[in-house]
Amino acid sequence: MKISVDWTYTAAPDEVWAMTSSTEFQDRKCADAGAQSYDSSVTADGDRTVIVTTREMATEGVPDALRSLAGRTVTITETQTWGPAAADGSREAEVRVEAKGQPVSMNGKVRMAPAADSTAVSLTGDLKARVPLVGGRIEKAVAPVIEAAARSEAEVGEEWLAG
Repeated sequence: MKISVDWTYTAAPDEVWAMTSSTEFQDRKCADAGAQSYDSSVTADGDRTVIVTTREMATEGVPDALRSLAGRTVTITETQTWGPAAADGSREAEVRVEAKGQPVSMNGKVRMAPAADSTAVSLTGDLKARVPLVGGRIEKAVAPVIEAAARSEAEVGEEWLAG
């Protein structure tokens, strides 16, 4: 299932990058999303930056069919591998989201690019549930959760940038 979420920050790309690549921001986005526990790391390796967040999330509010598979909590790991900034300040990352012990994952891209006095961010991905017969229903149930997490990150980011 295709996922696509777009948002804009009222800040220049270098400011948005400084925020995105800080463990403090990554921790805050996890906490504000309701994670029961979380850990984040940001590692620079040459012209690449790898951001990894792992968060334990309650499955409350998840459809019963999924909750019976996952239990009361699920551990989600998000890995973003960012490339260097282009001349205009834009950046792109490969992103992978995995739910530990669950047959659901997402591979995609995040792109940030200058847009007038702002920075446009877009997340696109392919959500897969590797469960015969019911995979499509699982994807339809999980997609809104991923989209809500992206919107939550956008809200946290805007508050962060506002100071």
